[in-house]
Amino acid sequence: MFKESRTSHTTDSFQLQQKIIYLNAELSKAKAKLSRYENIHAYSKTEKLAQENQILKSRLKEYENVFNDYFDNLVKSSEEYTKELETQQHNYRTALIEKDKIMKSNQAINTALTRSEIETHKEYEKNRKSDGDRQIEKDFLLIELQQQEQELLKMKNYIYKLEVFLWETHKKLEVLTSKLQQTANEKCKIESELANFRKYLSIINQLNKEIDHYNKGHIIYKNE
Repeated sequence: MFKESRTSHTTDSFQLQQKIIYLNAELSKAKAKLSRYENIHAYSKTEKLAQENQILKSRLKEYENVFNDYFDNLVKSSEEYTKELETQQHNYRTALIEKDKIMKSNQAINTALTRSEIETHKEYEKNRKSDGDRQIEKDFLLIELQQQEQELLKMKNYIYKLEVFLWETHKKLEVLTSKLQQTANEKCKIESELANFRKYLSIINQLNKEIDHYNKGHIIYKNE
């Protein structure tokens, strides 16, 4: 009876040891499987991150190219505005000089006309010629006065046109100056944006290097 009990106890102990060995083996398998899944998941995450970074890098590069093109256009526009501004400033100065000349000429004609009228009147009173002679002189004087008045009218019209041109040129100068200022502000803004893009590209490049380094280390570890 006792012998049978010992035999039964030995059998149970052996079976228990076998179960423990089996369970340990299964546990090791489970741990290995879990570790493998974790490694695969981590590798998958790094691969996905690398792909996302590459997409982001490509997009940032596209944006950088767009901003570079826009910046180049701004520089070109700025140069064109500057050239146009210089031209308009030259035209404005030329028109002012021309207006000054016309005004002086106009003043000289007025002075000469007044002097001519006075001298003619004095001469007329002095000589007191016949009615026919006086009428001829009067007609001649009227013709001369009309010609001078027409010349004065032409000059006044020309001065008016010059003043209109000066006003329009002044407005153009204001617009061009404003555009130049806007262009300068946009250039500063674009330069800031480009600096940020280049900063982001640098960060992404660094992240990609770290991901590549991690993946290489993971492959070596996996092969071992």
